[in-house]
Amino acid sequence: IIVVEDDKIRGIFTERDFLKKLAKQEVSLESPVEAWMTPFPVSISQDTSMLKVIAAMRLGKFRHLVITK
Repeated sequence: IIVVEDDKIRGIFTERDFLKKLAKQEVSLESPVEAWMTPFPVSISQDTSMLKVIAAMRLGKFRHLVITK
C-alpha cells in the first residue's frame, strides 16, 4: 500500500513490514500505519527499463517498488 499525503509519497506498507515489526514486537496493532510503514520508498519512472528496475530492487534488497507516471 502506498501512503500518500498532500499528493506526495510518504511511505509504503507491505506484508513484510507487518511481519518484521510484529515479530520484533516493536509496535502494537493499535499503532497508526505510519509506525509500520517504510518511509520514503524508492520510486522510479514508468519508462525505466526492466533491467534498471531489477537492479534497483536487488541493490535496495526490497521486493516492492513505487512506479510513478
